Amino acid sequence: MLGIEDPQIALAYLLVIGCAAACIIYGAKNWNAGGDGDGC
Repeated sequence: MLGIEDPQIALAYLLVIGCAAACIIYGAKNWNAGGDGDGC
């Protein structure tokens, strides 16, 4: 699979990609979510 022989390395790559996708989805959902307006 893409020249990666060790399944643990492939799993690590998949987890990193999955976490990045989850962060992007979370950020897109909460982009303009309400807050207290103090800028933090």
